[in-house]
Amino acid sequence: MKKNIIPTIIAALALALVVVVLLWPRFSSIPPGGGGACTMEAKLCPDGISYVGRTGPNCEFAACPALVDKYKDWKVSTDEKQGITFKYPDSLGTEFVLPNDWPPIITISSGALTCEEGESITDDGIPSSVVKKVIGDRTYCLESGGEGAAGSVYIYSSYATTKSNKFITVDFTLRYPRCENYIEPNKSNCLKEQKDIDLDGVVDGIAETMSFE
Repeated sequence: MKKNIIPTIIAALALALVVVVLLWPRFSSIPPGGGGACTMEAKLCPDGISYVGRTGPNCEFAACPALVDKYKDWKVSTDEKQGITFKYPDSLGTEFVLPNDWPPIITISSGALTCEEGESITDDGIPSSVVKKVIGDRTYCLESGGEGAAGSVYIYSSYATTKSNKFITVDFTLRYPRCENYIEPNKSNCLKEQKDIDLDGVVDGIAETMSFE
């Protein structure tokens, strides 16, 4: 009777060994023999956006994407009187919309950010407004308006925000031509440029690069 039990025990042990070998990779962070699945972990990269998981025979975290300086080609401006340094683009990369004063004027003061939103229309039909908006992870109060001239409209923009417990305003004026005065294809190109220009991104980049003495 005992002789009949021994083969059964051996078979059961062999089956158990096979099950362990098959299931081990699911419960091990380092797969045996360099194969199998890694644990489902994720690591946040220094850019604060990207995540990487474990991979390879040793289940090590994959390399994070290289940090890219989005503003490496921007110019540096230093205001020693206010103790501030910031970067700004040499141009807006536009053909029709052109700066009337550039780089922007940066003003540093104390106080909290407040924004009384509203809008109106001037006698020339040019809109004037105060709006609160979030750009990236920063809140701004944008005041804008303008005045007409021969064939153009001059629009001023004043972005107010806070950084490092300081109240900051970024002011500039741009010249917008009246696109209807152009013939095609310049008319369509002018309208598209005025629609697509990303002033919010430029201003937020300037604020991001600001440093204080």
